[in-house]
Formats: sequence, C-alpha cells, structure tokens
Amino acid sequence: MALPKLESLTALKLTTSLNIFLGAWFFWSPWEFGVASSLSAWNSWIVGATIASSAIIRLSHPLGSRRLSMLNLILAIWIIASPWIYSYTAESSRLVNSVCVGVLILILAGFGSYDPERS
Repeated sequence: MALPKLESLTALKLTTSLNIFLGAWFFWSPWEFGVASSLSAWNSWIVGATIASSAIIRLSHPLGSRRLSMLNLILAIWIIASPWIYSYTAESSRLVNSVCVGVLILILAGFGSYDPERS
C-alpha cells in the first residue's frame, strides 16, 4: 500500500532531518573522542560533512534529489567499514560510534531513497 504523497513527503523530511543530525555528529566525533589530530579524523570530517550537506539539499528539494539519499547509503556502508579501514577497532567507543551511526544512516537513507514523485 503506497503512502499518500503528503505523508511520504513528511516521512522523507523526518528521515532526512535525522540524517543531517547524524552527519553533523559524525563530523564532530573526532573532537568528542579526542582524535582530531589523527588521520582518521579527516574521514569523519569529509564523510560527516558530505552526509549532512546532501541531506540538507535533499530536505530543501525533496523531489528529484533521490540520488543524494543513494549517496548517503554508500557513505553509511563506508562509515561501518571505516574502523577496520583506519584500524581503530581497538578503541571500542569509536568502533561502536561508527557502526551505530553507519547503521542508522543506512536505515534512514534507505527510507529516504523513496521517491515521492513515483507514488
């Protein structure tokens, strides 16, 4: 059963708003965990800013910007993999943060990839 267009736009705005928050948190997390001087901090800054920026654009232009949610899906997978890529799996708080943020963004971007124009 398809959602009415207004309800689907409301759901899209909610999921996208949460992705903005999660992208901003991921951007801020190197300072929170005291690793802003490490190379992996750049990963958080670039990926977090990209997620938040694409979600802001998606929120302002919900029709015709579905590819930005698809981009966030790919970046969520990258976030989940980043503790192993940057070798910080021994830092349990950062590992849990990356995996949780990545899974949440993956779920939200999955819902956000729904195209209200096609309903």
